[in-house]
Amino acid sequence: MSRLEQRTAERNEAMQAAAAAEARAKALESEKVPWQQLTQQQQRQAQQAAESAEAARAAAEARLKQVMAEATEASDAATAAQASHSKQVKRMQEEKVNLEASVEELRSSRGDLEKQLALCQAEARSLARQLRETSQQLSLLQEDHAATEAVLARLKDERQQLLAVSKTAA
Repeated sequence: MSRLEQRTAERNEAMQAAAAAEARAKALESEKVPWQQLTQQQQRQAQQAAESAEAARAAAEARLKQVMAEATEASDAATAAQASHSKQVKRMQEEKVNLEASVEELRSSRGDLEKQLALCQAEARSLARQLRETSQQLSLLQEDHAATEAVLARLKDERQQLLAVSKTAA
């Protein structure tokens, strides 16, 4: 049983007790027996019943005020908790919107980076092809250089031979 349900039950019990005491007092009044005709014991009983009814009514009113105050306090606390929860929900929704925007921004950035990566890879392939071509050209130039060196060495030898022949002929 919740606190509010318990307080409601207590209030109902107090109200029933007050109503019962009031009913007893009214019952005595309804008998319409003149006060003077009652015996002293009956007068004391009637007085005690009236006092008991008044005390029960006062206790019921006090308890009712207390229960109403507690109910108001509980209602205020629930309202404050609901307001706090609403603020948290709103803040979480704002965070969700911000996160979704960040995710979208990251997706866009990822797309841009993938395009840049593709361009860089294409450029790297192009540079690798150029490097292979340059390497092949360098190999051809080295072969030409070696052949030229061989021809030059052969020409030097022939020149030396011609010089030697021309010296012996002279």
